[in-house]
Amino acid sequence: MTAGYERTEASMLLALTDATDPALARRYDMDAATIGEVVVTSRPGPDMAFWCQAVGFEAPPTAGLIEEIVAHFRARDVEVARFVLPAYAETPEWPAIAEKHGLTAGETGLKLAMRAPLPYFTPHTDLRTARIAPDERERWATLMWGVFDMEFEANIAVTVSALDDPAFEAYACWDGDEMVATGLVWLGPDSAHLSSGATLASHRRRGAQQALLAARVEAARRAGCSLVVNESGVAAEGYNDSARNQIRVGFTPQYSRRTWTWTAEA
Repeated sequence: MTAGYERTEASMLLALTDATDPALARRYDMDAATIGEVVVTSRPGPDMAFWCQAVGFEAPPTAGLIEEIVAHFRARDVEVARFVLPAYAETPEWPAIAEKHGLTAGETGLKLAMRAPLPYFTPHTDLRTARIAPDERERWATLMWGVFDMEFEANIAVTVSALDDPAFEAYACWDGDEMVATGLVWLGPDSAHLSSGATLASHRRRGAQQALLAARVEAARRAGCSLVVNESGVAAEGYNDSARNQIRVGFTPQYSRRTWTWTAEA
């Protein structure tokens, strides 16, 4: 049972695209389409591969669905795209579908969630945590993308623009006057999705992630959300530090997910 976890993430990506200023959307040739129940985002051009993906597989994909999504990417002149598949979607038929389209297996992640009543927890940190002000959005986006080593003009511009939408709340941690960590929450009608958790290497292991989790879970509670969804990576030995931090404050692992990469030349 998927319980809407993938749909929550897909809805967030759709909202992010819809919230971007139309002039920027045209400049970067942004697009978001729903194919079946899957949200497919595409932004052709250099430095935009992160945004080209298919997310929201609530059920195992059919060969016809993957065919349609690949055709969409080709029509949009996308060179590289990602399909994010939960473990339950990789049926015995999947290897043949993946081989047909040249999809190659990549990193494995973890889907986590918590349901109402959302827990209260007190973070242990000496960093100040707060929702950012409108004039801090560019600083916030630059820090976040910089930690992920994707500090491209388009990524920053699109993110700053989308933060005008009140459904997105951005939070940060500060060490004095220095912004050192970021976190974002999308507040949907019934569910919330967390993303953009990034901390400068110099300030890790000081409680920033837990503090930002607490702030965003509280935002979801205020908005009346009964479900909060998040993702994390995994390490060779099992859950990574991010996943363990989430589990510590009340998130429950749901299932693993694997990223499959498609290239136009495959």
